[in-house]
Amino acid sequence: MRAMWTCGVVGLLALAGCGDEGGGGPSSSNNGAVTNNGVGTNNGVGTNNGAVACGGCAASGLVCGASGVCVDPASDACGLVTSPATDDELFVAALVPLGGFQSDTGELLQNAVVLAMEELGAGGFGAGLVVCDSARFPLNTAEVMGHLVDVVGVDVVIGPDTTRNVVEVLEEYTAPASIPLLSPVARGSIPVEHGGLLVRTIGRMEVEGTAIGARLAELRGQGEAARVVVIAEGSEEGGALRDRVLAVLGEPGPSLFVHTLDGQVGQSQREQIAQDAAAAMGGVDAVVVLAGSEIALFVDAFEGLGGGPVRYVLPSTGESPAVQRKVGERAELLERLEVVSVGLGASEVYDGFAAAYDARYGRLPNVPAANAYDAVWVAVYGWYAAGGRSGWPDGASVASSVARLTSGAPVPVGLGGVPDALRSLAGGGSIDLDGASGPLTFEPVTGEVAAPLRRRVLVDLGGVLAWRDVARYDADLAGEGVWTGL
Repeated sequence: MRAMWTCGVVGLLALAGCGDEGGGGPSSSNNGAVTNNGVGTNNGVGTNNGAVACGGCAASGLVCGASGVCVDPASDACGLVTSPATDDELFVAALVPLGGFQSDTGELLQNAVVLAMEELGAGGFGAGLVVCDSARFPLNTAEVMGHLVDVVGVDVVIGPDTTRNVVEVLEEYTAPASIPLLSPVARGSIPVEHGGLLVRTIGRMEVEGTAIGARLAELRGQGEAARVVVIAEGSEEGGALRDRVLAVLGEPGPSLFVHTLDGQVGQSQREQIAQDAAAAMGGVDAVVVLAGSEIALFVDAFEGLGGGPVRYVLPSTGESPAVQRKVGERAELLERLEVVSVGLGASEVYDGFAAAYDARYGRLPNVPAANAYDAVWVAVYGWYAAGGRSGWPDGASVASSVARLTSGAPVPVGLGGVPDALRSLAGGGSIDLDGASGPLTFEPVTGEVAAPLRRRVLVDLGGVLAWRDVARYDADLAGEGVWTGL
C-alpha cells in the first residue's frame, strides 16, 4: 500500500460515515465490498470494468493497493485514516477494539497511534494510517485482514488486542505476506514460527505473573497477606499469569484460594466466589484478579464481604478507567489497591508522551497506550532503517532492522527525537530507542522486549485521581527480578 484518503482524525466509532463527511473523500456506502482484486467503484475514478493503475491514487482520494491499482481502503470495520502526500510512503494499519466492553481501551490505543503518526508528520516523515475495529475478532478476522493484506496491501500492522487474535493474524495473514506485526498489548505465548516478523513493545505475561507473585510474597512476609485469593480468566493469558503467581506462592491450600473463571460471570456468581473464598480460609486479606473487564466488579464483590480491609494486587489490565472510577467511588481503596504494570512510566520520555497525549485529548494515557505509541515509532524507524525512502524494503528486512534500534546513541520516541534518529539510521548507524513504556531492548530472534515493570497506586491530586509509581521490578527475559522502591 502506498497512500490513503483522509477525512481527518475523527472520534470513537465514527468509522462508517467518515468518507461521507469528508466532502469528496471516497464513500464506504458499498460496505467495503470490492471485486476484481479489490477494485470497487472508486467514486467514478475507476469502475469495476476499468481499474486505474497506481501513479496518482492519493490525488484521487484513493490508495495504491496490493494489486497495483487504486483502491478504496474503507470497509465496514476500517475507516479512520490519515494520508501521506504520495503513493510511495509507508502505510500502517492499527487493529484496536472500538466496540463492546473493551472500547475504553480501544480509544486509548487509537489515540496513542494517531498521536504518534501526527508527530511523525510534523517531523517531516509522511506515512498513512488506517484504524480497524478488532472488537469482533475472531468472527470477522478473515474479512478485515483479507481487506488489509490482499486489497489495501498495508506495510505494517499494529495490534490486535489479545494473544489469541495475534496468533491468528500472524499465522494466517501477516507472516505469510511478510508483513511485520507489532504487538503493544498481547502478552501470552506465541507458538508461531514467524522469522522475526513479530515484535512486541510489551513484556510477556509470564514476567508480570512472576512479579505479582513476588509482590504477594513481600506482603505475606510483612503479615499483610496471610490469606490470598487468586482469580484468573480461563483464557491462555489468564492461565499463564495464574501459573506464574502460583509458582511463587505455592499450591492452593488453607491460605491460598484459587478460582479459574469459565467465561464471564454475573454479579451473583462473583459474590458467591468471594463468599466461598472467605469461608474456605476464614477470611480474605488480599485478592488478585487476573482478568480484564471484570476486575472492578470483583472489587465490589469482595468489598461486600463485610470483613476486615482487603488489599488488591492487580495485573496491568487493572490500570483501567473502570478501576479508576471504582476507586473514585470508594475513597478507602486508595490505600489498598495497587497495579503491577508492564513498562516504566516514571521517566522523562513517558512524561513527555503523557503531556502530549493530555494536550491532544484532554486526558492522561495508560500503559497500553504507551505501548501502542512506542509500536508506531518502532515500526517506522525499522522501516526507515531497512531502506524505506530509497527503495521498498520487504517485511523481513524491516523486522531484522529493529535490531538497529537497541544500541547506539540514546534517542527518545516522540517528535523531539526524529532528527537524530533519521540522521543516524540514514548513515547506516544504530540508535538506542527509549520508549514511553520504558527501554525498548529487543531479543533479535523472538522479537520479545525485556520490559521493566512497576507497581502503581492511585493518588488524589486535588480531586483528580492519577497513577503514581512506587516501585519497579527489573526482570530478565525469563521473568526473574526483584522489587525496588522508588
